[in-house]
Amino acid sequence: MAPVYISVGFSAAIWLYLIYRNDRFEPEPVRWLLFVGIAGGLLSGLPAALLNSFAAIGLGFRMDMLAGESAVDFRLLLLFSLFVGFNEEFFKAMVSILLLRKLREFNEPVDGLIYSMTVALGFAAFENIEYTVNGGLGVLIVRSFTAVPLHVGLASIWGTGIARAKFYKGGSYVKTVIPYVIPAALLHALYNLYQFMNPDSPFALIFALMFSFIVIMYASKKLRFFLRESPFRKAGVCPVCGTENSFWARYCKKCGSYLVSDFFTLCESCGTRNRSGAKYCRHCCEHIEKAGGVCQ
Repeated sequence: MAPVYISVGFSAAIWLYLIYRNDRFEPEPVRWLLFVGIAGGLLSGLPAALLNSFAAIGLGFRMDMLAGESAVDFRLLLLFSLFVGFNEEFFKAMVSILLLRKLREFNEPVDGLIYSMTVALGFAAFENIEYTVNGGLGVLIVRSFTAVPLHVGLASIWGTGIARAKFYKGGSYVKTVIPYVIPAALLHALYNLYQFMNPDSPFALIFALMFSFIVIMYASKKLRFFLRESPFRKAGVCPVCGTENSFWARYCKKCGSYLVSDFFTLCESCGTRNRSGAKYCRHCCEHIEKAGGVCQ
């Protein structure tokens, strides 16, 4: 089993690095990323796997059915795909909320995506242990380019909801996140359905690679967006290329990226980013909005 754990750990470490390198302005402690990834993967993976097994028994679905010569009922495949998609995305999202809502290190919007994607990575890593034991190293290599980026990329969808819940919706997590879980679950179900319907087709691998690539590109786009919202980013510094622009610039002079924050208000006196709706600057205590109150 040791070679399996080492191989799965190596694959997960590469993806963790790719996630972590996007946390540019106030990087999270690696120990917390590891804790959230391992704890989140276990807490979401175990109940999700158990319910997937119960659903398979209840629906009469078996993986060996896909290797048979007779056609499998499309309705069965659709129902099981939908169940797995909603079951897994729901548990990953809810466990992420449980771990993040009180975490002090969750102090900028991009952290919502960084930690959510890390939970999904932990989930995928524990899945990969079983798949590698049963199918060998070749299966792990394929899943490292398909299933792993799928899980990580879909997490950026409901991770967006977690970021918005804290920095825009006043901490209303479940109500805010559920609408983001639904599209992630539907995409997950679509991916699974195609794989179930075409188990031996070479196009299934091509579809998996293309699907996962599109999802991970979406995740990269959302990470760039939320980097722009970081309160630790110096005014005018481009979150994409790092170019320093003028204090009031709206677009980067080098790459054209949008520089204005949507979640934070810029203090006109010192340039500090404050949470949207703040009355006073957290750094210099100058008025941000014309409203009563006492500067804390």
